[in-house]
Amino acid sequence: TLFRSDTVRTPNIDRLAKEGVKLNQHIAAAALCTPSRAAFLTGRYAVRSGMDSDSGFRILYWLGGSGGLPRNETTFAKILQKQGYTTGIIGKWHVGVNCESRNDHCHHPLNHGFDYYYGMPFSLLNDCQINTPPELALVYRRSLALYTQIIFLADLTLTIVKLTGLIPRSEEH
Repeated sequence: TLFRSDTVRTPNIDRLAKEGVKLNQHIAAAALCTPSRAAFLTGRYAVRSGMDSDSGFRILYWLGGSGGLPRNETTFAKILQKQGYTTGIIGKWHVGVNCESRNDHCHHPLNHGFDYYYGMPFSLLNDCQINTPPELALVYRRSLALYTQIIFLADLTLTIVKLTGLIPRSEEH
């Protein structure tokens, strides 16, 4: 086979690679799931479709959360669909599902040029909160910020105490 597997035969994939293009490398547009997937689906930087931001929420954490890849965004699947291809996606979607309610599915893969979808849209579940980060993530972020500040202040205090000589240095033997 094309990828030298001794256990799995892939004659159709081998034929496609032989007759078409074999892609061996890909550079992810982001280190996180949502913006990376949005860029891969559209061929554009994720920030251009609103799937990357400076708000600290660069991924969609919750199934019920609002937001996602805009419906008017051009995806490779939409282009292929217009050319008469049947398109499908299998696996984790993670670029949005809902807009205003838990079941409106306005950002679902079937609204982005895919004729078939089998997979999971996200990893977690929480209530839909329009245009705001999920409350659980907010608590987590606040805790993380607090612990970071405590560690920073402890480190700063120890450094100042050591530099000012308030703690005597131990003598070397």
